[in-house]
Amino acid sequence: MKVYQRILAAALAASLAACGGGGSSNTDASTTNTTSTQTNTGAIGEYLGLWLTNGENDACEVIKSIGNTHYYGKRSADTLEISTEVEKWRYIRYSDNVCATKVVDTTWTRNIEWSVVNVAGRTNVLKVKTTYKDIDYGGLEPINHFKPSNADLTPTKNIWDIDGGKLYLGKFVNAQPSPADVDGYPTEIDPTDFYLKKN
Repeated sequence: MKVYQRILAAALAASLAACGGGGSSNTDASTTNTTSTQTNTGAIGEYLGLWLTNGENDACEVIKSIGNTHYYGKRSADTLEISTEVEKWRYIRYSDNVCATKVVDTTWTRNIEWSVVNVAGRTNVLKVKTTYKDIDYGGLEPINHFKPSNADLTPTKNIWDIDGGKLYLGKFVNAQPSPADVDGYPTEIDPTDFYLKKN
């Protein structure tokens, strides 16, 4: 459930290639300030593409409850798409426990800025800042508590790492990076919070 909450509350999305990233040991935890350009994918190249939320279990389950109203989802129905300029997180919610009646089909688009950062024991880790761009309700009537809040409109900061074909995100506790660097980015990868490359 943590992945769903993080993307909306603190993420983002997001994200991402079939070939693994972690492995070599980098002991310097400082940022290298290698900033992206829109014409050169550079270090972000292996992250580009479509990713699925984590977990082997793809059962229909309650994702969000508002009073007695429950919204259900399946991990295979939620995707994070990353390009050099934006991330798009699409999530689908259903009103029934077999995930048959779709009531939410929302795609959040956020602009991304990235740079390479050194994290001990990992390679090609990215520092990622995302800012809200727009939202698409997939032709469905928007539901109030799925509309952007002030928190969603606030820029978010995270780190990404690919290892073993999985995209890992930074470690957060109570929606705050833990620990954080001086700029407010997490400094550690959460091994339980990851995406799977969509084949």
